[in-house]
Amino acid sequence: MIKLAEKTHTTEEIKNKWEHYYTVGQLRKFLEENKDIPDDAKIFIQRVEDVYFEEHHWGTIKIEGDMYWSEKRLIEKANPGGEFHDKEQYPKMTQERIDEILKLEETLDECKDEYVAVWWVFKYKDDKNGIFLTPHY
Repeated sequence: MIKLAEKTHTTEEIKNKWEHYYTVGQLRKFLEENKDIPDDAKIFIQRVEDVYFEEHHWGTIKIEGDMYWSEKRLIEKANPGGEFHDKEQYPKMTQERIDEILKLEETLDECKDEYVAVWWVFKYKDDKNGIFLTPHY
């Protein structure tokens, strides 16, 4: 089971509470100042270790992404009247399996994508293959 960050923020909270997070305007300025970065350069984000969330109490923004909606659709199909109850279309679907799918509702929040804000962006002096975003200050 994936352990989610204990603290959750909204994008509005991030915008209003932490003024030092990187902004779109700052990114535009960075790209304007670094015209030698080609359009096909990749964008990399620094890996954030679990210790920041577990011991330093970092929070994340949780978004209902692909995994969340995939699980949600599966649950809807298993709900009473859902298509998994159509024995012609799903002849091998058992009530036991339907009950297992319905239990996924309990862990649906864990399927949300988690994001952290970026503190700054940089490029390595002689590397034109990408820009690097970091959530560390």
